[in-house]
Amino acid sequence: MNFENEVVPIFTKLGCNAGGCHGKADGQNGFRLSLLGFYPDEDYEFLVHEDRGRRIFPADPGFSLLLQKPANILPHGGGQRMSPGTYEWDLVSRWIQQGMPYGSEEDPVLQRIEAVPAVREMNFRGRQQLSVLAHYSDGSVRDVTRLASYEPNHAEMAITNAAGRVTVEDVPGEVAVMVRFQGEVGVFRGGDSAGCAGAECAGGAELCGLAGVWQAEAAGDPPCSAV
Repeated sequence: MNFENEVVPIFTKLGCNAGGCHGKADGQNGFRLSLLGFYPDEDYEFLVHEDRGRRIFPADPGFSLLLQKPANILPHGGGQRMSPGTYEWDLVSRWIQQGMPYGSEEDPVLQRIEAVPAVREMNFRGRQQLSVLAHYSDGSVRDVTRLASYEPNHAEMAITNAAGRVTVEDVPGEVAVMVRFQGEVGVFRGGDSAGCAGAECAGGAELCGLAGVWQAEAAGDPPCSAV
C-alpha cells in the first residue's frame, strides 16, 4: 500500500485535514495533519511516530485511536466520520495490519484525474452517477470515485452526494461540479445547456459502470440513472 495515494485521500474525503479540523496550523485537541494532505511525509510522522505511536495499535487495528475516534467509538469532537466495516475503515485497518507502509520512491505518482462522463445534457431532476479516474506516471489508471470530493458551483442548481451522484434541481442553465482528489481537479458539466452532443450525451451504464456496485448501494439507485 502507498500512504500518500491511498490513506491520505481518506482524511481529505472525511474532512479530517480541513482548515476547521486537524488541518489547522495548531491542529485540534493535540493532533495535527497537514492542510488537505499537502505534506504526506509530515502526516505520516504525526500518525506513526508522534507521541510514541499511541494513535495506532498494530496488534489489533480496530482498537487504534486513528479508527476509534473518527468512528466516534471514543468521544470525538468532530463527530462520526466513518463506521466499522465501511470502505474507509477497512482500508485504514488494512494499512495498519500491513505495518503502516509509507510506500517507495518507485511507486507511481498521480498526474491527473478525469470525471466520467465529463459533460452531459440533463433534464430537471435528472441524476448522473460520476466515476473519477486517476492517471498515474506509470500509465496505470485507478478508479478513485470513493475517495474524490464533489462540489457544485451553484448549490441551488444541483446537489451532489459523497458517492459522486449529481442531481439537477428545477433551475434552468448549466451547472459545473468540481471534482478533487489529491490536489488534482476535474470538472463535470451538466444541465439543459451543457453543450454535449453524440456519444458525450449518451451517459448509460457503460460510462458509469466503472464506479462499481458500491455506488448503487450508496446512492440507492443503479450505478447510472437515466435523465
